[in-house]
Amino acid sequence: MLIAEMDCLENTIHKGCCKMKLQIRHLHLLAFLYTFWFLFSLDFSIENALIGLLICFLVIYLSKNVFLESIKIFDLSLFKMVKYFLFLIYEIYLASFHLIPMIIKKKEEPIIFNLKLDIKDPYIVTLIANSITLTPGTITINKESSLLTVLSIKDDKQNGKLIAEDIKKTFQRFFF
Repeated sequence: MLIAEMDCLENTIHKGCCKMKLQIRHLHLLAFLYTFWFLFSLDFSIENALIGLLICFLVIYLSKNVFLESIKIFDLSLFKMVKYFLFLIYEIYLASFHLIPMIIKKKEEPIIFNLKLDIKDPYIVTLIANSITLTPGTITINKESSLLTVLSIKDDKQNGKLIAEDIKKTFQRFFF
């Protein structure tokens, strides 16, 4: 009887811990979504803040059973994620200015190459693949485990080795 009661108490404590971790994940996701609401809307009025908060809560509520409970979220701090996305916005901006002269001068030489990431977490690999696609001049064509196939508008004359190393160095460093 005592063992059964101890097991029951242990399960109750474990469920409480899991629930608290889930609530912390919800708060992180709320802060993350709310930050991007302001970054993309660039409207800091009270009405926009309330609408953004309402939409963020709605997204979390509708996706809680699909995403946060059933899938392990990669372990990154909110600070690292915000830092990564600010860096990504900077990279997108920078790449667009490097791409403009190539397009005007018609010096595009597309190349397709493989990029092997050192990261094994499928969520982070997908995040990097999407980041590559968001950056002007590159598109991720395929993803198999941690191997990405990338199309670049700029050929480095070395079968994409220099571009692959640059992409790895640029995007992977945030996740180690």
